[in-house]
Amino acid sequence: MNISEFASRVDETPRTIRFYESIGLLPDPEREPNDYRNYDDCDCDRVPIIRTLQSAGHALNDIARLLTIRDAPSPISDDDLRFITEKQSEVDAQLRTVNDFRTQLADLSHKRPNTKERHVATDRCRYQRDDEILHAEK
Repeated sequence: MNISEFASRVDETPRTIRFYESIGLLPDPEREPNDYRNYDDCDCDRVPIIRTLQSAGHALNDIARLLTIRDAPSPISDDDLRFITEKQSEVDAQLRTVNDFRTQLADLSHKRPNTKERHVATDRCRYQRDDEILHAEK
């Protein structure tokens, strides 16, 4: 399939596809005799992986390295294994942060708003600020 069909199928723009190729996230596709790109289904599988890793906050050069490791036919090197272990630790830390935030949201969602108390607290803050302004003007 040509670049327009491919981009449409993976819900990206041709410009993004060309960019992914230029930085090594997508391999150079086969070329037709007229020099048009010719993508296959394996290329379609890579784009969602790239998008998912990007949305999780991973740098493009890290994504490129992970894809290279994934695609390599031979066993991984010690250096690549260290890299993968570091990434796993980063993901674990992100998951802890997200889970903590999720717990905080769940706690908040169980609270019922008490309009009267909220107004009293707001008024108290307002009076305190007014008092601070008056003291500052003297």
